Amino acid sequence: MCISSFMAAEFEDLPDQVSKEVKAFADVNVKWLADVLADSKWGDTKSCERRARAI
Repeated sequence: MCISSFMAAEFEDLPDQVSKEVKAFADVNVKWLADVLADSKWGDTKSCERRARAI
């Protein structure tokens, strides 16, 4: 498992700076994955973002 998934599971207990970095990391990766899904014609922008967040 990715260390970010472990940190996300303990998000509320992380120091503020660490939680900001974990959120930024997740946001960047969700954006990238949503773009890849959209480029692959998986759906419109909103549905691709929802799918990326679920993944």
